[in-house]
Amino acid sequence: MSSYYLCISVTFLDPFFHGWGDSGPEWPPSPLRLFSALINGACAGCHIQSWPQKEHAFRWLEALQPPEIVAPQAKLTRGYKSFVPNNDSDKKLDRQERLTGKVYRPHYLIGTPTIHYLWSLEQPSDEAKLIASEARHLLALGWGIDVVFGDGRLLTGEEARKLAGERWQPTFRGNGRMLRVPCPGTLEDAQLVHAQRQRAGDSIENNGSAVRFGRSVIFGRSVAYQKADDLPARPWVAFALEPPDDMSPYRRRAFWQSDAARIAAMLRHVTLELAKSDRHPFPNGVEQFVAGHLPAEGDSNRFSYLALPSVGHPYADGLIRRVLIAAPYGSDEAHVRWAERRLNNKCLIEHRSQAPVACLTRLADDDEKLVRRYVERAQRWVSVTPVLLPGYDDGREDKAASLIYKALQHAGLNADLVASLELRKSPFLRSAQHVNAYFRPAHLRDKPAWHVQVAFKQAIPGPFVLGAGRHVGLGLFVGTGER
Repeated sequence: MSSYYLCISVTFLDPFFHGWGDSGPEWPPSPLRLFSALINGACAGCHIQSWPQKEHAFRWLEALQPPEIVAPQAKLTRGYKSFVPNNDSDKKLDRQERLTGKVYRPHYLIGTPTIHYLWSLEQPSDEAKLIASEARHLLALGWGIDVVFGDGRLLTGEEARKLAGERWQPTFRGNGRMLRVPCPGTLEDAQLVHAQRQRAGDSIENNGSAVRFGRSVIFGRSVAYQKADDLPARPWVAFALEPPDDMSPYRRRAFWQSDAARIAAMLRHVTLELAKSDRHPFPNGVEQFVAGHLPAEGDSNRFSYLALPSVGHPYADGLIRRVLIAAPYGSDEAHVRWAERRLNNKCLIEHRSQAPVACLTRLADDDEKLVRRYVERAQRWVSVTPVLLPGYDDGREDKAASLIYKALQHAGLNADLVASLELRKSPFLRSAQHVNAYFRPAHLRDKPAWHVQVAFKQAIPGPFVLGAGRHVGLGLFVGTGER
């Protein structure tokens, strides 16, 4: 941990944040949003006169690594729609004649409405002190109605650790909540945007004619943020299954759900054959990471091969038309990207006949919709294929439940995150089958099997797989979207 931090603290006068990001309501507010607000405050009113002495500090700030964010808990409200004058004076100056609907869906801040942004520093600097003082000129963060007051200071590592709130950290893996951050060139781009809009405003003031404003989006880069206590995302790649003799678009090769482990075995075989002929640097080598020939204590550090039954609505048939390969939680995405390149258009081979039974192809839109149900974060999960216990339950449900907690630890999950657990032999999903209907490899045939529904205290990422068969297509869960 760094010895010093530049801390910019932003307190909302009203416990609501209205800002939207690239894909909807945003939380926490992005570092680029704060950077833009700092520039606005530094140039507002009479502060513009001292801008030449401050510009170098903002260029220094944009070049720093993305900050850690310490924010209060926030709950997304249901929102409402309001009608306001349409601000399109590039088409017609008199906008009072027209109204347009505007959607308000703010986040409600729980507890003290203060957010802290922490930039790591090796040593305090004059630029850091100047930026800290400029934080007091903040006016708003988010929409114009999100009025704030700011404060800046330099903190030691110990002082930074004591700040209260949820800690959001940049992950640099592309998995998490995408937030925009400043980067070299952001300040110059902000000045260009301001100049374009200022010229447009001068044109309207001078001749009263309509003119198209310059753009309002300021250049930055996207970085994935995750809460410090979140389970890291699981890299994955998925394929659709096509008939080997007909590669026409949107035609799928379907398999019975009970054959999930057979499909997973064929997927593992073709992946292993390709890996043996490549020089990709798999952790611990091809035999361990790809083939799964691991000691018991390293059982999670490997690829998982999963067949995805069709689920998602009451009339889903449960047939397998897609497959997925998942790497361990928090591992390097390069390994699944290798699989994505090498497995595309390769065929699954049936072991006995050595005949191709399906070809792996890239996902279409309908496929992606199904796959998202398996990989998106959720709090409540339900098993599609049965969970094989890592021990013997003697036919007792209470003992089976204790083995489920053991299986969670084997899968790299903290059992303390479990809020509720339910087990039964019959499926929870209409499209699933009884636990005894599924094919199992020989070494797993004596393991007790249960269907499981588990709710966690916080959302976890998929694909979520549990039990002794979690690498070979069994113990696969789907998120229900329920809290």
